[in-house]
Amino acid sequence: MDKNSLSKKVGLLLAGCFITFNALGQTTIKGQVLDATGEPVIGVSILVKDTKNGAVSDLDGNCKLDNVKD
Repeated sequence: MDKNSLSKKVGLLLAGCFITFNALGQTTIKGQVLDATGEPVIGVSILVKDTKNGAVSDLDGNCKLDNVKD
C-alpha cells in the first residue's frame, strides 16, 4: 500500500469519526404544551437557555427543538 493511499484512508476514517461524534452531540426534543386542564396551549415560545435556539407550539400545543446540544 503506498503512502498516498494510506493517507486518504486515514483522512476518510477521521472525517467519518468527526461527523459521527458531531451528530451524536445533537438531539431533537419534542413535546406538547398543555394548560392545567390538559388543553393544548397555542403559540408558546420555548427557548434553549443561553442560545438562540427556540420553537413555538402549534395548534395542538406540539413543539420541536432541533440541534439541541447535550
